[in-house]
Amino acid sequence: MRKIATILSFILVLLAGTSIANASSINYIFQATGTGSLGGTQFSNASFTLTVVGDTDNVQNEGGGLFLNAATSAQIAIQGFQVADFTTLVGMFDYQPGNALGLQRAPQMADILDLSDPAFSSYDLTTPIGPLLVANPFIGQFNCDRGCIETSQGELEFTDMSSVTFSATTVPEPGTLVLVGAGVLGLVGRLRQKVKL
Repeated sequence: MRKIATILSFILVLLAGTSIANASSINYIFQATGTGSLGGTQFSNASFTLTVVGDTDNVQNEGGGLFLNAATSAQIAIQGFQVADFTTLVGMFDYQPGNALGLQRAPQMADILDLSDPAFSSYDLTTPIGPLLVANPFIGQFNCDRGCIETSQGELEFTDMSSVTFSATTVPEPGTLVLVGAGVLGLVGRLRQKVKL
């Protein structure tokens, strides 16, 4: 019985690793507290979560340690507001020589939100990372000076932002999840048969 449980555990770890390796969707998540406005309504020291969804298959290596990933979608949830979907095209960048990662207008335009951390010196936007706490985010262009960030709830601007917690998580493709689920069910069924014998 113990041998079967060990084999089952080993197979489950292999399947979990396979599901991560085959993942193509990735969520880049920024969490912090900020001051600004959404749709003309001011907020002050409100907690928020900004989620940028990308596809790891679309990451571009521009050379010189610069990696880009155009977002398939982005949204922000600010305390006291409805969730707002970005209508301005955005993307993620990582500039390894500068230990910098951030959000920019797409394609390859002005930075919106920049973070600096030594972990970004080897990051290529394709794998999970974090959570990392970055004390001094740069938000100098998260305003309407270079064109407003448009959302489904109106224009979004930040005038201040506290430390940002950044993380990236991969999302297994639905087909991979089905395969993993079927494999687990098959193993459980096989285990039950052996226990009855």
